[in-house]
Amino acid sequence: MSRFFSWLAKHKHAYLYTAAVLLLSLAVGSSVSLLQRNTYLPTLSGDISAITVTDETVLCVVSREQDSFLLRMDTGGTLLNYCRLDSDQGIERLAVSGEQIYAIKATYHDGETTQKLVSFCLEEQSMTPRTILDLSGLPDERASDIVWQSLALTDNGSLLLGGTDTHGNGYSLSFDPETSSYQLEQPLQDADVLFFSLSGQKQLIWVSNSCQVHLERNGQQVRNLLDGQSTTPQQPFFCDQYGFLSDSITGDIYKIDADGSVELFRKGTDIIPHSNDTYDQYAAYTVYQNADGNLCVAGVFSSDDGVTIVGEEWSMDTLHLGRHRLMLFWQHSWPIALVALIILLLACLWFERILRSPRLSTRLTLFELLAAVILLVSVTAIQYRAYQSTLLDEAYQTLHLIGGSLALSLESDTRMTDQELDNIVRQMRNQIYAALAEEGKTYTLRVLRQTSDGPAIGYDNHIPAGYLLEDVESHSYVLAVNETFYSHTASIRMLREALSTNYLYCQTFQQGDQLCCVTVSLPRVILLEGQTRFFQRMAPILAVCILLFLLLLWKTRRLLAPLNSIRAALEEFYSSGGGNQMVLSDIPHTELYDIALVFNQLSLETKIQFNALKTMNLSYRKLVPNSMLHFLGKSSVSDLTAGETVAIDAALLILAPSQPDHENSRIMPLINDATEMIGAFDGIVIDHDEGLDSLTAFFADDETALACARAFITDHNFVTAAVLQESIEFGVFGGSHLLFPLALTPYMARRFDAIALMRRFGAKIIRCDSHTAGLRLLGWDDGRTFYEETVWRTPDWQSAWRNVDALWAQALELYCQHDFAAAMRKFAGILRAMPGDEAAHWYLFRCESFRDAAQKDVNTDLLQGWKDK
Repeated sequence: MSRFFSWLAKHKHAYLYTAAVLLLSLAVGSSVSLLQRNTYLPTLSGDISAITVTDETVLCVVSREQDSFLLRMDTGGTLLNYCRLDSDQGIERLAVSGEQIYAIKATYHDGETTQKLVSFCLEEQSMTPRTILDLSGLPDERASDIVWQSLALTDNGSLLLGGTDTHGNGYSLSFDPETSSYQLEQPLQDADVLFFSLSGQKQLIWVSNSCQVHLERNGQQVRNLLDGQSTTPQQPFFCDQYGFLSDSITGDIYKIDADGSVELFRKGTDIIPHSNDTYDQYAAYTVYQNADGNLCVAGVFSSDDGVTIVGEEWSMDTLHLGRHRLMLFWQHSWPIALVALIILLLACLWFERILRSPRLSTRLTLFELLAAVILLVSVTAIQYRAYQSTLLDEAYQTLHLIGGSLALSLESDTRMTDQELDNIVRQMRNQIYAALAEEGKTYTLRVLRQTSDGPAIGYDNHIPAGYLLEDVESHSYVLAVNETFYSHTASIRMLREALSTNYLYCQTFQQGDQLCCVTVSLPRVILLEGQTRFFQRMAPILAVCILLFLLLLWKTRRLLAPLNSIRAALEEFYSSGGGNQMVLSDIPHTELYDIALVFNQLSLETKIQFNALKTMNLSYRKLVPNSMLHFLGKSSVSDLTAGETVAIDAALLILAPSQPDHENSRIMPLINDATEMIGAFDGIVIDHDEGLDSLTAFFADDETALACARAFITDHNFVTAAVLQESIEFGVFGGSHLLFPLALTPYMARRFDAIALMRRFGAKIIRCDSHTAGLRLLGWDDGRTFYEETVWRTPDWQSAWRNVDALWAQALELYCQHDFAAAMRKFAGILRAMPGDEAAHWYLFRCESFRDAAQKDVNTDLLQGWKDK
């Protein structure tokens, strides 16, 4: 025990040092986490973009500035499960099946939106999204242009999604979570779809851009369901077998039966049970079945004080986190504490290395890095705020110019119709884009009108005029526009806080007795592309930093000049493989001189060894081609072992002279040329038959073998080539000191005899092929059908052949049917047109020998008596 305390006393400074750094890191992590608690603790303050009620629980998606949360609560407001999404992600649709939540997750990046089908497990406290289908990455070309708007569960447990594209077409996608299979269909074509929803029974409700509601069930459509009842329908969805949608202005909720009959389910001015609010105050709503099986409505109210979720049997305006608060605090603080611990430890080790390093080069290098870090951090911290302010001011000046010009053009003493407003805005937009849309910036223009129900859309690229703004935009955006209407002025600071994702400007104007406003927005990701201005503002301070860096580099260069020469020599050694030599006269006689001397000797020896190894590798490649390794599934020669075999369905190529010639002086050049050609087409030579003077090789497929045969015969027209599809047993045989390849295939003796016979017919390229176009049938043998490519014959022969082509087919058909007398007459007719055709002569003599034979004893194969040999 005394030894332990003495050892502890000896190293106590190290433990105190580590404990102090650890405590400081925990303090930093806790402080930062407390300061940022509003960014990661979920609340009901923000925009609720989706809501679903099931089994006495409420699922909703809350978006607040850059943060989005998927919350699962009971009807009393107690948090049960949650999921925090990334800053560029959002959940758009929800569906619950047992312990799984399915949702459509959208990701916004660089002005583009991608969608994925994800699932969450209710058994996890912190639910993690698991991607089960990339909706934007489907192989179908149409999928990239589809925005999925609805999600439903079918009776068999599969998912049904509905969406629209930019051309107003409606699509449905059926996805089976068990098998991960899907089917994309287009039930609505050129339907001018604005809102779209599907039920689990494949019922469709859609709202067209002309604000008409249509229903489709089992291929039958009911058009214009709300004729005269609603002019601004929105939010179609299904609950049980019924469809629901609401009116953007009146707040009325309509129920649609499967037969297309419409019922006013809830009137917008009715009082919600157990509440003083009315249904037309819902910013978003859903319909669900309670425990008694009755259909009830639950929705979201937005106000300056926050968000309230109100159902017909319950309500909540506060989210109770309970034990989740401490867990979320710890989850957010420990990564910060860990990063702080690593940074502090590195900083302490850095300072210690500077103070205690015995090498002057190390001290100078670390001091240089320390100076760079201090200067860059200080300069960046001072100038970044000025950069942000300048960039925002310039952006808002441009937005003010656009908004002011548009408002001046729209201001009038009388109210404009929607068509007049649309024409003026489009004309102004084209002029603005021509003048200000530089550097790919995209400005979004909207015109809003003040109505008794709130701000309504007068012009929008995506939503028809007449819809209330609160039904299609976020709560913060609506509040910003209301503030503009009420105060008749637009506060840049208020608008900046209202929308963190868009830079927006508002300006009011009058049309008769109606107050209107213009909004101009610019995506933040596009605005921040002008970061070069930040570095322009830092130029004076950076000039001072450069002077300091030059001074330090000059001092370091004088001290480390020999090391630079050694490093350059090593880099050249790595790239060239050795042989380079350092100039020793430029290096002082220090330990660096000895290193350079050893390097020169090493470089010379390495170059010699590399040259010998290169020569050896070239020799190995000639003996063991890459195609051989490919067929055996090996990556290098060293992987080959004796006894390894593989069965290959390969294409055999047999090359043989039209007339056998056993003189080596004449046959060897032909074999050499054939070997080179086969190697060029990644084939392997496996046999040389001295009887036929033939060369046999095999390829991975018959197309490659046929291409090789054609290329070879083009230069050697006195050669016959045969391409056969055979099963080959290919492998490596031998022992520990010797390996050689071997290919085995049955029936080759009979194949050679058949080819020798067909070679007498004058055929150049013989094939066993199912594609018979342009080929001449030569006969049958051992279950194989042999054809000849006639394009290699002489022009006179081809001219005569075109006249007897059909007669030849008839003759062979009669021959195959054992009608030898009739076949003889056909072959005789062919010989009258083609007296020198050896194949017709052979078949004529064969028919004559078979004519008097019994039918059962006749074998029409090319090699009739081969089995008797």
